[in-house]
Amino acid sequence: MLLRPFVRLASLALGMSLLAGCGPASALLHAPDTLPCLRPDCRIRFEPGARAYAEAVEKILPNAMAQVEALQERPFGDKFVVVAYAEEGAYAAANGRGSAMPSGVAFMDRVSLSPRLWRDEPKQLVPYLTHELSHAHLLSRLSSFAMVRIPPWFTEGLAVLASDGGGAQRVGAAEARQAIRAGLTIETPESTGALGAFSLPFVKNFPADDPRRQAHMAYRQAGMFVAFLRDRDRRAFTALLDGLFAGKSFAAAFHEAYDASPAALWTDFAKSLDDQG
Repeated sequence: MLLRPFVRLASLALGMSLLAGCGPASALLHAPDTLPCLRPDCRIRFEPGARAYAEAVEKILPNAMAQVEALQERPFGDKFVVVAYAEEGAYAAANGRGSAMPSGVAFMDRVSLSPRLWRDEPKQLVPYLTHELSHAHLLSRLSSFAMVRIPPWFTEGLAVLASDGGGAQRVGAAEARQAIRAGLTIETPESTGALGAFSLPFVKNFPADDPRRQAHMAYRQAGMFVAFLRDRDRRAFTALLDGLFAGKSFAAAFHEAYDASPAALWTDFAKSLDDQG
């Protein structure tokens, strides 16, 4: 256990060396440690001007964490902090992405929440927070490097499922089913390649001018597929999670759990949609 922080740092350093942006490096330089704590345990911190935001997070955090733990079948591991930001510049500098566009970002031991989410879409706080907590749960038990070696269709699909659609609100299940039947689908590889993967690609040829709808279509399909995997065989789903948290590669854990490839099960998933109207 004493080696875990050093393993995390080494993994992060390696991961950062593979990144072509300044987001992670900036986040390390803008750690939230100096921000005020809402309570003595410092589970929630806030930028000056965002105390009301932090208090709203405090009210929903226990249920959101419980929802994630129920799906991912174990409690959170290492401690993490949730940070509510008041200024978009500070948020972008600290969130690990280097951008103010995401509504929330899980990075290392923190979940950063956008000021825009509180200002413009407060009703979306619960799904977006829960979505990011799903990622934070993985990061609380896996190194950052191990995390990016899991295909994003699974990590994002898991987060959408855990949050009852968080991150996919702009596209409903019916529209996603229609797109899948038309052959407009996400890809479901079983590995990410040597460099890992950091985001879920858009659905090719999906006709949407709004980039958020393009992203939400991909997230909705991923969430539906992960739900299918869970509902098809609960024991296999548990075995898959167990394998990942035991340190197995995604491909090895998936094949051992389901005795099939993700691509083969996607075919079964797509066929099952014909029975859903």
